[in-house]
Amino acid sequence: RTVPLARPLQKLPYFPLQVHEVLGRYRTIVAIGTDEPYAMFAYPGEPRRLTPDAVEVIALAGPDGDAHDAPARRVGASGEPGVASNAATRTTAPDDPSLDPRTLTLAVSALLPDHAILVDESQTSGGGLWDALAGVPHDVLGLTGGAIGAGPPLATGAAFAARDRRVLNVQGDGSALYSAGAWWTQARHGLDVTTVIASNRKYFIPDVELGRAGRRDLSGGPLTTLDHPAVDFVSLARGYGVPGVRVESAAELSSALARSFATEGPMLIDACW
Repeated sequence: RTVPLARPLQKLPYFPLQVHEVLGRYRTIVAIGTDEPYAMFAYPGEPRRLTPDAVEVIALAGPDGDAHDAPARRVGASGEPGVASNAATRTTAPDDPSLDPRTLTLAVSALLPDHAILVDESQTSGGGLWDALAGVPHDVLGLTGGAIGAGPPLATGAAFAARDRRVLNVQGDGSALYSAGAWWTQARHGLDVTTVIASNRKYFIPDVELGRAGRRDLSGGPLTTLDHPAVDFVSLARGYGVPGVRVESAAELSSALARSFATEGPMLIDACW
């Protein structure tokens, strides 16, 4: 039984004070398959616990609990629980000459196959994916904290578990370097994984956090940039046996995504802006 949502599910913001404000609008929060959220970084003068004290937290099923069975038990005699869904909507594949986080999001939303698995370690570059894909039937495997290379191995595991479904890994360039060896496994086993590298040539989150911590003398410097030298992800992927292509426009990205989704096996797309 499918129950339409009154409004699309929302993703919590990144910064702690924003999350605190959002969660403060509710009287009760029900945690299913997880604990209540805490901030990844500690900030002087800001709360690390993201749930306001006045909000009640009900742990229906913790991280080790049965997140599927617990809601059904809660419903009990009131009837079979429904599966929430958004109305199906699709954007049009962009043909913009420019490539940026906005057009990357539009391309993915237009072309992602139904019931694909999205592995999102894009952080800032893919911030619009959640809203853009609200009406597209798919599963999401995301992060519980910072981006430290979970994306490629997570996408590899998902492809092993669901051999009949396409896996799309939208991946930040900095965090991709932690676990690029996963591409060899994808090539060895012919896994249907499309990797899109969001190449902004920097560790953007550490750059922002350094600025927020008052260390603008370090922000934007060699500690947070990836351009000297720039990583050649296409050559790196090919070295692991995965075909790759570099794209510099939204039209090129759309074409590469469509080609990859229609072809068996892995492919890497280095989306540069």
